[in-house]
Amino acid sequence: MCPTCAAMTTQDALAIKTLEILEMNHDACAPVVRYVCRCRICETRWFAIEVFDEAEKRPSEWSWAQDSSPS
Repeated sequence: MCPTCAAMTTQDALAIKTLEILEMNHDACAPVVRYVCRCRICETRWFAIEVFDEAEKRPSEWSWAQDSSPS
């Protein structure tokens, strides 16, 4: 795992230049966007959830989980 992936916590997926967004899904019933990402350096796959404020204007929280499924 590269240094960027090792430090993954509450970072903005769209601002991390080493991540390639593979899939994006906006939840029509909630202010949530789900992403499947892959690091361009070490190829670690990540699931990211972006939760927006009540006005759906600004991200208020990020949640990250490393993809543990076999490649």
